[in-house]
Amino acid sequence: MREILFRGKRKNGRWEYGNYCIAEKIDKSGVEYFIIDIDAEGSQHYVIPETVGQYTGLIDKNGMVIFEGDILESRASENKEDWRRWVVTFYDSSFCFEREIPRKYKHKHEQNLLCEDEVKLYGLVVIGSIHDNPELLTKD
Repeated sequence: MREILFRGKRKNGRWEYGNYCIAEKIDKSGVEYFIIDIDAEGSQHYVIPETVGQYTGLIDKNGMVIFEGDILESRASENKEDWRRWVVTFYDSSFCFEREIPRKYKHKHEQNLLCEDEVKLYGLVVIGSIHDNPELLTKD
């Protein structure tokens, strides 16, 4: 069974990992988003909601865990010119990896189901996240 784990970025730039919670503020003026550490203390850390991503249950070819919002690079080919970059998303109840394709091709968007076989086939490696390294997506 897949481990349920989330990560979210605090305003100070630090990533927190644990259970994701949304709670109404005591004064009922809105909601707060936080990650509760999975350590024994169960500390709460407020996070930026747009940065929260769920663990996919998969690891890349180098043993790094893969989260929603990660940028992956396909390195199955020995030729670096064939390497492509992808973003991990959650779509229609499944984790996917997707990318925009340059306009000279008929299709402008490509999406694949993210699973262990695809990680191996594409030689996927985590190279960053859309929240820390959006400039990595301009390569293709």
